[in-house]
Amino acid sequence: MSLNGVRGRYRSSNTVTVGEGGGASFRDDFDSSASLDDWSVQLNADVEVAGGLLRITNNRDGFVGLVGRDLDDPLTSWTLSVSMGRAQRDGLAGVWWGTGIRRYPRMSFNVGPLGETNFSTWLWDDDQETWLRLTDLSGHSDAINVGPDELTEITLGWDGEEVFVRAGDTDLLRGEPDETLAAIMGHIFFVILTMEGDVGRTALFDWVEVTGTVASADMADGARPALPTEVRRVARDPADSNTATDRGLSLRTGKLRPGRNR
Repeated sequence: MSLNGVRGRYRSSNTVTVGEGGGASFRDDFDSSASLDDWSVQLNADVEVAGGLLRITNNRDGFVGLVGRDLDDPLTSWTLSVSMGRAQRDGLAGVWWGTGIRRYPRMSFNVGPLGETNFSTWLWDDDQETWLRLTDLSGHSDAINVGPDELTEITLGWDGEEVFVRAGDTDLLRGEPDETLAAIMGHIFFVILTMEGDVGRTALFDWVEVTGTVASADMADGARPALPTEVRRVARDPADSNTATDRGLSLRTGKLRPGRNR
């Protein structure tokens, strides 16, 4: 199936949902430096596990500091949870995930002030080599902690029908995506933890967990998406009119929740 250039290449298997300690899912509490053995890609950053936190400090101007790991198998109906923040007031702490879609190979969720938002969701367009902002999945909430050394527990994912994002116990949004965005959100292949900022800026991660249902491969070339390497920083301009929404990628239903959001 191809939707606006997006081709779905995986189908769900009949396997059961996997949890902590089995299959493609995982949880890392960063209790010791041994945790880093499971993260095969470490680029453009000084990476340290200390005091139960993973610290990713940018050390190369113009590039994204990151650590990444593949899942043993792609997951569908998936949930990605992470506790993250920043050591300073500037820069963006983020979690990226692989989609398995050629043109839009990864998405990101970022914490940190950016224009009028303090959380934002983005889609990488490989053809245009730019980030597209998902306006329906970005906003401002008092549930997001943005001060130095403050952490926020983020839970996001795709349940087969809706996209959802929570900060702690606060629902930031939940909604049914359009057909194209549903195809992009349908699977997760890898996880990357990032710091986008000047040299010396640090992102903090207390833990990260991924769960879901193992999907079986059905790709014509038999390949699977690779973790990106040497990722240059690309400006994320919240005022840029070139958004994913302009491409028709949005939620059909759902919006930012009331209450602590504004």
